[in-house]
Amino acid sequence: MKSNSLIFLVTTIILASGCQVAGDPNIKHQKLSVDEISNSNQCRLEVNPSAHWLDNFEAANAMMAKVMPQQLGSVSEPLNPQDFVDRTLLIVNMGSQPTAGYSLSLLETSLQVDGDLATVTVSWEVPDDSSIQAQLLTQPCLALAVQQGDYSNIELVDQNQNRLFILPTR
Repeated sequence: MKSNSLIFLVTTIILASGCQVAGDPNIKHQKLSVDEISNSNQCRLEVNPSAHWLDNFEAANAMMAKVMPQQLGSVSEPLNPQDFVDRTLLIVNMGSQPTAGYSLSLLETSLQVDGDLATVTVSWEVPDDSSIQAQLLTQPCLALAVQQGDYSNIELVDQNQNRLFILPTR
């Protein structure tokens, strides 16, 4: 009798812990990819920091022409429509900065999706006040290809998890 009670108790604990791990079935958790397309210190975008969600291919191509300015002796390739069948372009812009010490880069190549919110983590680097930097105007920006998913807002956070921007995706 005691062994049946013990088996029932152990089975109940295992089943209860399994339910706990499963969590709320209404919350959607997805792991999707994020790829860096371009990273530049000289973009021709807004003076103030900004972010742009471009799910229209023509608008994305026009924005990339600004993000990837022509360099002497180089040619910028237009975006390939096939690359954006299941991806959307996300542009992150630090705005106009006074020195070369500012930079942006993608920290995580996976997009964390919880419910209707997707999160992209970037490195938003600002030079120390005591550092010596070249005194020239820069405008760092980052172009990302974000895998589409079942989310309606995208959040950009920095390396310290501070929210930089939140944008609707629909």
